Amino acid sequence: MSGAALRALPNPDEGDHSWADVLRGAVRAEFQVDVYRPAPGDPVLFGPTCAVRACPGRGVNRSLGLKAKGANHSTGTRFRGYLCLSHVRVWRRDGEPPIDGWVRNARLTGRGQSPPVGCIVSACRRSARSNGFCNGHMSRWVSAGRPLDKTAFANAATAVRVSDGRCEVPACGFPPVRRDGFCDTHTQRYFNARSRRVGLSAAGYLALIAGARRIIAPRFDMRGLPAVVGLELALALQCRQQAGRAAILPLAFGQVVRWLRDIGAESVLERSEAFWVASARQRFPASVRGNPLGWLRFVRQSALRLREREGGLEIWGFDTWPVDRLDIDGRYAHQPGRRIYFSEIDPPWLRALVKRWARWRITTGTKSPASIACTTSSIRRFCRWAEEEHVTLTTPAAITRPLLERYLTSVRQLDRSVGRKSSLVTDLMSRPGFTETCCLGFLSRQWERGEPDRIA
Repeated sequence: MSGAALRALPNPDEGDHSWADVLRGAVRAEFQVDVYRPAPGDPVLFGPTCAVRACPGRGVNRSLGLKAKGANHSTGTRFRGYLCLSHVRVWRRDGEPPIDGWVRNARLTGRGQSPPVGCIVSACRRSARSNGFCNGHMSRWVSAGRPLDKTAFANAATAVRVSDGRCEVPACGFPPVRRDGFCDTHTQRYFNARSRRVGLSAAGYLALIAGARRIIAPRFDMRGLPAVVGLELALALQCRQQAGRAAILPLAFGQVVRWLRDIGAESVLERSEAFWVASARQRFPASVRGNPLGWLRFVRQSALRLREREGGLEIWGFDTWPVDRLDIDGRYAHQPGRRIYFSEIDPPWLRALVKRWARWRITTGTKSPASIACTTSSIRRFCRWAEEEHVTLTTPAAITRPLLERYLTSVRQLDRSVGRKSSLVTDLMSRPGFTETCCLGFLSRQWERGEPDRIA
């Protein structure tokens, strides 16, 4: 889709409205943020959570699986055995013990993030504050002279007073012991944090805990992008969540964000599929290219579906034609290409004529979508070459024989197969007996004869 076409989409009921307005109306408010943070438990955008209890990190390493050996070999539950990167390092440092037992005793890796443990007095429901005791039993133990046999003391001790409710710290199930609403363990941690941060309030301590957990939780950062591109990425996140498809890695999302930022794209639809594929080949090595390119394609597909639904145009007016909308009876379902691209065919008069020619060919059944896509690709290549040569194609008269001969010379120098170079030429240049399939030459003659209605 050209940049000019993105600025306004015709709507029969409301008049012209911008593509950005269409996106804002389609994207839910929760996604219209600079940084989207999915909620834990979201299987698509958050993904599997770390198997360590109370760890808010995203499980990115499946330590259990078909390649694991011994006790760690498992083909069980989908998210079983997933660990965040921090706990993967700790687990490997511990010698990769059986994961089922290890995760029950593993501590959180962030400072102050480890879950509290209960008081060693079996009858006590409170969390431990010091020496394995809650604050109440710690006072009793000190009053008893700090006996060395803490186990015997704990077995003989009776329960202390317990408040109703739960600690204010998320994921903590122990009862509170102070007006601040914290359990014994978090009360001690709050005092420690307040000693380092004078004037720290209980709300501030909770904010510190939340901030530490957010660091290791997945996020999708769209800061620094133009408004339209950010909304297109947000739309794709929303569509991915609604579809319940495979989880999207924040790493791949970040790669796409940096890619779009470096290119300076105003929209993912302003360039053709071929441009993005070529750009991905230049930017990413083959071993890691699949994830960012696949995600960018999903972003484009989500935006194209929205445009088709909200644009108020017939498919023939689109700059990208989905083959499944053209192929009603499934005649061309075997063809791998599923879209025909007219973007990057400039000037507009040429794009309009190529669309009319393509529509005529498809409706009469004389060319398949794959063949049409090959021709439009050749014409896009010619338009890009003309732009590089600073040639302005104002009218068909600008496409002269000397110009085509110059283009022929440049095609011969391309590092392409003989067949591809042949199609780049035959799709443009008229030869005796080849007038019906030579798109550019045929359209130019129709224009010169004043007979454009013949191909409508």
